[in-house]
Amino acid sequence: MSDFFKKLGWIIVDISLFLIIFGFLAFGITSLLAIIPAVASIGDDESFQNPILLIITFFPLLISAAIAGYIVHYFVFKRDLALFGLQKQGMVKDYCTGFLFGGLLILAGFFILRLLGYLDILNYNFAYGTIVLFLVFFIVQSLFEEIAFRSYLMPVIESRFGLWPALLISSILFALIHLDNNNIAVLGIINIFLAGMLLGLLFIKYKNVWAAAGLHCSWNYVQSTILGFEVSGESVFNMIETQENGPDLITGGAFGFEGSLISVLFLLGMILYYVQKNSYVMSRLDGMPQIEENIT
Repeated sequence: MSDFFKKLGWIIVDISLFLIIFGFLAFGITSLLAIIPAVASIGDDESFQNPILLIITFFPLLISAAIAGYIVHYFVFKRDLALFGLQKQGMVKDYCTGFLFGGLLILAGFFILRLLGYLDILNYNFAYGTIVLFLVFFIVQSLFEEIAFRSYLMPVIESRFGLWPALLISSILFALIHLDNNNIAVLGIINIFLAGMLLGLLFIKYKNVWAAAGLHCSWNYVQSTILGFEVSGESVFNMIETQENGPDLITGGAFGFEGSLISVLFLLGMILYYVQKNSYVMSRLDGMPQIEENIT
């Protein structure tokens, strides 16, 4: 029992150091940006519809999380930097693989709802500049969260308690930070927990953060900006304006597609595949350390 509390204490120290460095850097970068007149004027608009404001808000968080994670992982606790998952090898290929994967899942859900007659298309908005800016925002936002919850947090927990606790605890914490989202419901929280599990499994399989970040980005971007769903309860600009007219259990209602039973089934299916069918992920979850060559 004393060993458990010792490990837990070191995790608390580890995370506290990360949060302190992260908070200091984020405050500093945000403050520097705020003194630029053009940026300050954009900051007067608090709308979630403004992609430039959102990029400016999340960019300091991304940079701060990357630097803080690097410092704590490498300089303080001397962990192998490869565990951080930000290596250049596979960056473009794995990111695109994850992006395509996430987009196809959302598109499949969209067409299922259309076939069921539970989703109406109301209008089309081809504001290409806004569409591109929201893609940039979701790239920044998703990479920030993946660095924090996968790149940094999972190795911290794994180094003390193993990979299964790292996967489960990081996914629980990932779900908990969404508790104050608009229109939150039990099924939505379950979906976000399962999404965290899938993203964690991609982090394990690819031995980097890129595939998970790509999936996270397209999951948010395609369902919201492109297909007109709310994303985790938040409404953003939509290229396709849609309206759900079926039961919230199936459509996700005001929380968006990721609050639907269809999303639960998609995520569970992919999680079960990686846990039961992917030999490398299975071996890692059984306790084998990360190795150089990936096994399909």
